Amino acid sequence: MKYGDNPVAAMGIVTKAYMLIAFSHMGIANGIQPLLGYCFGANLKGRFKSILKFSAILSIGIGSVLTIIYIVFSGQVIQLFINDAEVISYGKSMLIATSLAGPILGILFLSINSMQAMEHSLLATLLSVCRQGLIFIPLLYILDAMFGLTGIEYTQTVADYISIFISIFLLMRCMKEFNE
Repeated sequence: MKYGDNPVAAMGIVTKAYMLIAFSHMGIANGIQPLLGYCFGANLKGRFKSILKFSAILSIGIGSVLTIIYIVFSGQVIQLFINDAEVISYGKSMLIATSLAGPILGILFLSINSMQAMEHSLLATLLSVCRQGLIFIPLLYILDAMFGLTGIEYTQTVADYISIFISIFLLMRCMKEFNE
């Protein structure tokens, strides 16, 4: 709020717009979870890996297309929600900054759902809480203090990348255990 109403309005719009990317990734991950659970229960390691690989490629493809659209048409996307020049101006840079993790955000959701399918629900829950809570909230204060409004614009992307890297590490650990 210390930056005024227009940046707050712009960030609200950006948050809603970014949900399209996040929900696309979540839909893919949620859709394959029963298949992964079946493969895990039946000890079909090859099939588990091939479903996960195909879903990751699909998710990265969809996330990349949506991210490119958001970056190239950032002003038009914001303008779908509001017709205020100053809010659109703030929103354009915020949408670009927030969308930078869009292509690979699906890896996080695929990791979460894969770990749930492999009976690692505690790790999956921890990852879910990391992205929007344990990592995002402290980063919001840190990046605001260090970079001001620009830091706030990049908080979601930084939190997403940190969560993605953690999820890859944890998924590899779970997959190693599954393979043994």
